[in-house]
Amino acid sequence: MNRKLNCVLVIDDSEPDNSIHSKIIKEYDCTDQLVVTTSAESALEFLKDNQDQLEYPGMILMDIHMPGMDGWEFLDEYNQLPEKIRQSFIVNVCTNSTKLADKDKAAKTQIKSYVKKPMNRTKLGNLLKIHFPEYL
Repeated sequence: MNRKLNCVLVIDDSEPDNSIHSKIIKEYDCTDQLVVTTSAESALEFLKDNQDQLEYPGMILMDIHMPGMDGWEFLDEYNQLPEKIRQSFIVNVCTNSTKLADKDKAAKTQIKSYVKKPMNRTKLGNLLKIHFPEYL
C-alpha cells in the first residue's frame, strides 16, 4: 500500500477469528492502528473515547451474531455517534452467517461489504481495492 488506513477496528466475540484477522491485517501492513474488540459495546467505547483522533480512512470489520449487543444493535448505536466518526469508517461485515435475511438486511444499511469468515489476504485485498483504491 502507498498509504495506510488510519485505523482498522475488528469487532468479533471469537478469539480464534480475531487472531486470524489480526494476523492477516498485520501481514498486509495496511494500518498502524489495529484495534480488536470482543464486543460491540467495547467497540463503541473505543470510538467514543478516541473520536478526536479518528479520521478517514478507517475500516470496521464486524461480526453480526455476538452475545450481548449484536452487529445490528451496534449499527443502531453507531448511527447515533457524531458524524465525524461515521465519516471516518467504511463498515464491513465479516461473519459465518449464511442467512439470506442477514445479507438482505446488511444491504439496507451502511454496510459496504459482506464477507464470509475467515478473513484471508485475498478477501482483505479485495476490500481495500473496492473501498480504498486511492491507498493502494
